[in-house]
Amino acid sequence: MDPPFYFPQKGATHQLLARGQPTEKKVSSAKIGIELFEVPFVRMRGWYQEKFKKVPPTYRALISRMQTMAPSATVYPEIEIDAWNGGVVVNAKPVSLSPANFAVLVLLAGKDGAKDLHKRLVAIHNSKGDSACDWLASFREGPRFQRETDAEDLARVMNELRNRLIDAGFANVETLVPKRGKPVMFPRERIVWHNREKMADICGCLFSSLGE
Repeated sequence: MDPPFYFPQKGATHQLLARGQPTEKKVSSAKIGIELFEVPFVRMRGWYQEKFKKVPPTYRALISRMQTMAPSATVYPEIEIDAWNGGVVVNAKPVSLSPANFAVLVLLAGKDGAKDLHKRLVAIHNSKGDSACDWLASFREGPRFQRETDAEDLARVMNELRNRLIDAGFANVETLVPKRGKPVMFPRERIVWHNREKMADICGCLFSSLGE
């Protein structure tokens, strides 16, 4: 039928189809009789049998109770990262970050996430050559991430970064800046990159995984 029939509607008509093609026959929605319909069955006993003392009296009551158990949906912010100019915007609000904070954010937001994060930051800090990128030049001149033995640098900078993003309204910040070696869970499709190709071209393999 075209349009599809879901329930009787007063004043509506449906055109009958034959092998997907319209015919000349039309039928009133109100006159359509329902003999059999399919209700999707969701297996939920394993979720509720230890939660409830007894089975809810109706399916409607079961659904209602299950909804009270369901966690709230996670609302992720949209993040814009200008890899060349060191700019960060969270939900249209600019966020001011130090060069060290920005370096950590850029790597976490890339394909490799938190993997070997401290090692990669030390490699970027100690990489040779002049940089026309202001934030990167400042990062290389800074005191943090000079040696792989300075592991406390990473914990301090990540804590600073989390606080900056929280102040900008990033409620579930640990999905992007995780604690205790956890992986990055933030959906990367929520990250809008600017100038990442320019950064990768200048810095080679150090930033080759940005945004991929």
